[in-house]
Amino acid sequence: MADLADSAYAHACALLGPGEAAMGAALIAVRRGGRSRSAVLGHARHEGLSRAAEAVPTDLDAAAPDDLTDLAAALASTRPPIERAIVDLDTRHDLDRGGLARAIGLSPAGAAARAAAVYLEWQRALDPVVLARLGAGECEGLAAVLSTEQVDAGGAEAGDDATPGTPYPSLRTLLTAGAGVADHVEGCALCRDRLRSMVSVRTLLGQRPLEEAPAAVRALASQTRLRRPTPPPPLVPEPPARRWIRNVATAAAAIVFAVALAGVLAARRNDDGTRIEALTRVPLAGSSLVAEPAVLEYSKPTPVQLANRSSTDVHGTAAADVPWLTISPPSGALGPGDSIAVRIAAGPGAPEGDVRASVHLTGTDGSTTVVRVETSVEHPPDVAVAVAGCVVTATVEDESGLGPVDLHWLDRTTGRPAERLQRLTETDAGFTGTLANSAVATTWWVTAEDARGNHTRTPDDVLPPNACP
Repeated sequence: MADLADSAYAHACALLGPGEAAMGAALIAVRRGGRSRSAVLGHARHEGLSRAAEAVPTDLDAAAPDDLTDLAAALASTRPPIERAIVDLDTRHDLDRGGLARAIGLSPAGAAARAAAVYLEWQRALDPVVLARLGAGECEGLAAVLSTEQVDAGGAEAGDDATPGTPYPSLRTLLTAGAGVADHVEGCALCRDRLRSMVSVRTLLGQRPLEEAPAAVRALASQTRLRRPTPPPPLVPEPPARRWIRNVATAAAAIVFAVALAGVLAARRNDDGTRIEALTRVPLAGSSLVAEPAVLEYSKPTPVQLANRSSTDVHGTAAADVPWLTISPPSGALGPGDSIAVRIAAGPGAPEGDVRASVHLTGTDGSTTVVRVETSVEHPPDVAVAVAGCVVTATVEDESGLGPVDLHWLDRTTGRPAERLQRLTETDAGFTGTLANSAVATTWWVTAEDARGNHTRTPDDVLPPNACP
């Protein structure tokens, strides 16, 4: 596995290209991410997207690379930076599901959904471009398409003099041809099978080795390798219109369907302790939707009852400024006299700590509502343990900072089992400690506590007798 310096710099290069901008982003990432790979990559993602304007634009009129991996990188550079960030994190950095979610800045379900959505979009928009670059093969119909799009399967753009050393058309020509190829593939079984068996742009990018970090990044990463990570900022939500169209990140989507009476300030606590305030401005014609009760003060989940008091159908849509609120049902239409029960909650992607959020809703009758959410979110530390002989190593990550990490075991050498405890020592490999060798099997586990008092205990494990004589 690559070191943290290479991971940070390589991801910055995926967004900004090699150079000073990527090095600056990588330096900040390793300083703030500390010993956590996912945190380092999350900060590199945030810094890279923040500096996207500094990236050198792709020269679409340059000749397309003849190597397919280089071509994939050139095609990827034409996509939005946020898409490149997700693909790079998903393919080149050996992240598991949880690590990918932390690096992207979404919940695990939300990160997986965004990665899948980007993959499908690249499959639709970029893979046909690679097929155009490979040529028509045995398909006369594709040959006609490429000829129409001025792509010569033998090398140069039609109508231009073939220039030695420039054997392939420009990126602009290939991108234009890709749209025609995509249309052709829909009706051609031969090309559809060929495209399906062809390596994708996403896969080609994932096979590229990580760029080697400059000495300055490597030196700083060495100094901060024992530092506790600072949680990276969450991913900026998509614009509301795109989020409603895609509807792929359902676990991360924040949609509220709640309209109250004029001048009502409603406060409630839902099943996870969330406090919600609803501020409603009623249109001049009056609101056809009514929320009852207007004030909710319950520790147990109690839905908001929304009723349509008008004689016509009313539909509501909404958007939020964070991706971690959940609603059930997410949206809907109410017929005359109908009502619906909705529940609002902070989802698993909510950042730890005291958080606030706002959602905005518009009804077809002109009603508008702003819902403000204030809640405290707690996440226990993530703990993974391994044992070699009698040496136990724990890897612990948490957003708020760590408290004690302890090794526990049951001592059966004194007759009745007695619980023993050892404070683990932080090392380059993680938190380590040593179990005492015993002639009988030893049951052991690890506990970790974060700065907010959240506690994690690993499942019990058993050390065999005389494991480390």
